[in-house]
Amino acid sequence: MYYWKKCKSIIPELLNFKEELIELSAFAVEIRYPGITSTREDAERSIAVAEKVRGIIRRYFGLEKE
Repeated sequence: MYYWKKCKSIIPELLNFKEELIELSAFAVEIRYPGITSTREDAERSIAVAEKVRGIIRRYFGLEKE
């Protein structure tokens, strides 16, 4: 089960990132195995998605940067 599914009723805004979160979850597991590689573009895209989602979650908990 993807973690975004568990959060969607609490933070519906995460649904906007459904496909990106599925890809990010796959990278978290698959990239650990020999023979699986990632491009710089994949890494940069993953970081950008993670930063956006982190911002959404921080806002939800009232932890915005000041």
